[in-house]
Amino acid sequence: MNKRHIRIIDLKEHTSKLCSLDDILSEEGNIIYKKYDKGVGKLSIEFPTLKTGNKWKLTAQGWVGHIPVTSELMIVINPKVRLSNLFKALEYAYCLPKRSFYFFNNITYCESLNDFYGCLAKYLVVLILEREKKGFYSTYELKNEQLPYLTGKFDIRRTAKSPCKIMFDCEYQENTIDNLDNQILAWTLNCISRNPLCNEDVLQTVRMAYRRLASAVSIKHLYPCDCLRRLYNRLNQDYEQIHTICRFFIENSGPSHKIGSEKMLPFLIEMPRLYQLFVTEWLRANLPKQFHLNSSERINTGKDGVRFEIDLVLYDAKRNVLCVLDIKYKRELRQDDIHQICTYAEVKQCNYGVLIYPETQTLNTCIGRVKIQSLTFSLEGNFEETGKKFINELLQNIS
Repeated sequence: MNKRHIRIIDLKEHTSKLCSLDDILSEEGNIIYKKYDKGVGKLSIEFPTLKTGNKWKLTAQGWVGHIPVTSELMIVINPKVRLSNLFKALEYAYCLPKRSFYFFNNITYCESLNDFYGCLAKYLVVLILEREKKGFYSTYELKNEQLPYLTGKFDIRRTAKSPCKIMFDCEYQENTIDNLDNQILAWTLNCISRNPLCNEDVLQTVRMAYRRLASAVSIKHLYPCDCLRRLYNRLNQDYEQIHTICRFFIENSGPSHKIGSEKMLPFLIEMPRLYQLFVTEWLRANLPKQFHLNSSERINTGKDGVRFEIDLVLYDAKRNVLCVLDIKYKRELRQDDIHQICTYAEVKQCNYGVLIYPETQTLNTCIGRVKIQSLTFSLEGNFEETGKKFINELLQNIS
């Protein structure tokens, strides 16, 4: 696809923009509304009215990335945070091993979301090609086939029923690289190869690696959960990092990415989810060892099927609840946030609740016996300094 003929509308996360009737055609506005606004909440669009000056009004929600509306229109939503910090948050959120840090330090050379996507795609291809040099991980798969020769186990009873048949019913193990470990790689490369965010050099490399895999591996529609809870051993240990990056691409490659005629796939990062994962994993890695952090803790009250899922619960060494924490990727504090954290504190029978925001909020109050406080964990600046300050404030109120 020739990018020169694509109209591009740039937005900033959580900001609005008015677009003329020439910028967005009527049919394109309907597509944006149906696919990304109505019941989806990835991008808000207001149709031209007197209120909007007879213009389209686009408002970016908590997602960043690019949306190919049609072959002639693309919407790019840029994050408010620096790309270098977005990569560092990704490292923690997806639990990438420390050895990957050397690569992400080079992200300072990236100036756009396209660079972000392209650098990560290129890094993934490098890892896959390094694995190809060693040989892709193979497993033994059980097969049952009718063969003109004997191999493996021979089913005598079944063959005896058709004595004139010249084929033999055999059960045998076949060594193959067509397994889920490699199918994840192939499907991810398939998704990346249909995304215009990469420059032509990166796309050529991605397609070359994809063709090598596709010749021996089945291309199956996979999901992010397929990359989780994989079993690794000394023969495929390096796949853990590769699958982690694959999970990121699959998880953020649009609401629908089936094999078909689609030339472009949306690439959208859900910033609230990324922020929640980042804060959780950073705290898990940096809290003093005498504390235990439980994430996504589900509570069933047993009354009318009422259930809660608490973002974080902090315990001491004796498993006593110290506080409950709720992570909010929001620009302002709301009353329902306070109600929610109070309910969590009551359910866990603790007297301290914390609301975590990426921007400074003012809240330090007591509701009954429960102390409610807002703390800031910013995505700007140095994460190590921000995180240490956050932990110090948190532990001061616990002790």
